[in-house]
Amino acid sequence: MIDKIIHSFDTISCQNLFDDFVFIHWTEKEVEDFITKNYEDKIKFFKNINFYLKKDFVKTCILHRYGGVFINGNLDIQKNFYKNLDPVRFNILERYENNKVSLDDSMVAIENNMQGLMIVLDSIINNSLFEKINKNNYKDYGFLNCVEELYKTSKDAFKVLPHTQFNVKKTDIDLYNKEQVYILNGT
Repeated sequence: MIDKIIHSFDTISCQNLFDDFVFIHWTEKEVEDFITKNYEDKIKFFKNINFYLKKDFVKTCILHRYGGVFINGNLDIQKNFYKNLDPVRFNILERYENNKVSLDDSMVAIENNMQGLMIVLDSIINNSLFEKINKNNYKDYGFLNCVEELYKTSKDAFKVLPHTQFNVKKTDIDLYNKEQVYILNGT
């Protein structure tokens, strides 16, 4: 079961849609304390990675430890989507980019201690150690890249949610599962 916790590094404005949820806005101090307490063996890595990869690393650790929903502040959430989550699968959004549908980690929901997250966490660490990667482009080895690699081999462990439950243009609706369209603002 996915706990009714919404985590974010950003201020989010959807609290009124999730009355019975706990909202946790993670500050830099809370993050460092959390990593030190729960992932002591990875603290050296945490202290030596770039800002963006650090956010991916911490997001993975938080979801592994507590489960729940992790939301980026850039989402325009229009409706409570909790009932659409699969309680035992890795829930992630889809997005339309470069004329194809791909995964989007703006919202990730998962039960705590799910083994797939340790695979993602280890991949983030291992991939970032290679000298040949562009250390300035964390997307080449960050959370989303590692999740996409896991998805290729374990599609049954995922539930990919249509981005239409957030704020999507009507012209993009045909790209998504039309049974779950939640366009509320008419754009």
